Amino acid sequence: CSIVRSSPIQHLSINLHSSHSKIGKDGGDVWLSVLGEVFDVTTGRDYYAEGTGYSVFAGQDASPSFTTGNF
Repeated sequence: CSIVRSSPIQHLSINLHSSHSKIGKDGGDVWLSVLGEVFDVTTGRDYYAEGTGYSVFAGQDASPSFTTGNF
């Protein structure tokens, strides 16, 4: 299970399947995962939502790119 940090004090357990649908489609939430932690990046939808420059990371494990710098 991964952790969503929706606020500094709230943690929710989620599974990998539920993160795949969080790509910002139709105004929905946008999540991305790095090193086993899932982050709600909905406030950055201009960057991460479907159809934007970093949308490849939405709903995915972005660890390889963020740890190696190979985007």
